[in-house]
Amino acid sequence: MPSLPPSSAEKASPALAAHIMDSSSIASTKHLSFVPALSRSAAHPTQPPQLPASTNLLSSSLRFLPASLGRVFAVSALLVVALSTVSQYRDLQAAGSIMAASSPFPVLPPLEVRRLVEDEGYIYLDVRTAEEFAQVHVAGSDLIPYLITAPDGSQQPNPGYLAQVKAKYALDTPLVVACRSGRRSNLAALEMMAQGFTNLVDLAGGIIAWEASGLPVVRQASKADGAARSPVTNASRMAG
Repeated sequence: MPSLPPSSAEKASPALAAHIMDSSSIASTKHLSFVPALSRSAAHPTQPPQLPASTNLLSSSLRFLPASLGRVFAVSALLVVALSTVSQYRDLQAAGSIMAASSPFPVLPPLEVRRLVEDEGYIYLDVRTAEEFAQVHVAGSDLIPYLITAPDGSQQPNPGYLAQVKAKYALDTPLVVACRSGRRSNLAALEMMAQGFTNLVDLAGGIIAWEASGLPVVRQASKADGAARSPVTNASRMAG
């Protein structure tokens, strides 16, 4: 059979095949060129690069960071406690101001109370416990506890407080009601007012404020100072 002449496609096949092979090689080289590098890296791991001196200094400083942070947190906690204490103190001051503003009777500072006792015949009525009174009190003051100390050491309301006050004083007797810091005295005076007492004054800040104002106190109870006295005797014997 006579051979046919090669077609144009057959003529082009060797050239096309060579072109495809060349293209495949280029593509393989482009996409797989990272493989030898990875193989070399896995077979021969390189040492980590040396960091600059400044970076090493930072790294060494970071090792001590947790301890430093602990100290910072401790100082911060102390500051929080201190600020909380100041905040509570301010809250107490604000509460005292509100109490004075809303009280149905005068709530007066120690110097004004002293003037009332010395010049206007007011009686200083101490409503703290007998134990507190024995430790420190204003000379010439009366004692009728609003709270009493129970056998277990806790302070309980004195069930006979109002009866004792009404038995001792007339309803129009001028009285300064005082305690340690001003809370008990305010409650006691409110109950007394509800019972008909008409001439009451509350000592703002109690005996703490009295002492802070530089006014005299008796620190050791004596038989004469510890005993209850009549209103007239109290007014005349108040320390100057």
